[in-house]
Amino acid sequence: ASLHGSEWVLLIALIINSGLGLYYYLRLALAVCTPAPDAAHSKTPIAISGVLVLSLLTVALLWVGIFPTGLINSIQHLVLSAR
Repeated sequence: ASLHGSEWVLLIALIINSGLGLYYYLRLALAVCTPAPDAAHSKTPIAISGVLVLSLLTVALLWVGIFPTGLINSIQHLVLSAR
């Protein structure tokens, strides 16, 4: 890609914003993954229904992400039949 004139300003802005975004999200991920000092040994039990729902939603999300054609065809059929 060629860079002419004011495109350098856009490139520099892109690099700065990418660095700031990376810094922000890495700090956020670190804060989420780091356990609180006082809650090191407190484990909250999770109900089996919560585990089941989370597992089903995870499988559904992966299925739609890997095989989106079925969902797309269903939506197209619904849209066409609504006309």
